[in-house]
Amino acid sequence: MFSHKKGNATLMIMFEIIVVGLVVFMTFGIAEKFATSHTSNKINLANDFTLMVNTLVASPGHAVINYPEDLTPFNIVLKQNSVEVWEAEESTSTIKRVFHVPSGYKLSGFVETQKEVCLEKTLEKEIKLRKC
Repeated sequence: MFSHKKGNATLMIMFEIIVVGLVVFMTFGIAEKFATSHTSNKINLANDFTLMVNTLVASPGHAVINYPEDLTPFNIVLKQNSVEVWEAEESTSTIKRVFHVPSGYKLSGFVETQKEVCLEKTLEKEIKLRKC
């Protein structure tokens, strides 16, 4: 007999506002956790070392690159075709970046909680990750 269309519309609008508010709240919570963790730092660090290896491969002769940031919270390993970065306290979350180097190059090195880290290219086409 009586239609409650106005009541249903108001209830639906309130429900939609609550759902949108929860989605926004959860999104900001996830973004804050990502920003406060070392995950973004590990990703940037792995990308930086990939670019530095490519730069050393392209540069002639002997060269040394000193990474300008403090890397004390991280462990880094340089392998033949990849670089891996993880936090010193927790080894479960590893960031790995794969790259390709020309044949004849040898890549190696491991640093653990070092403040200053260098990449060195020798005349024998060897790139080493080491403490500065």
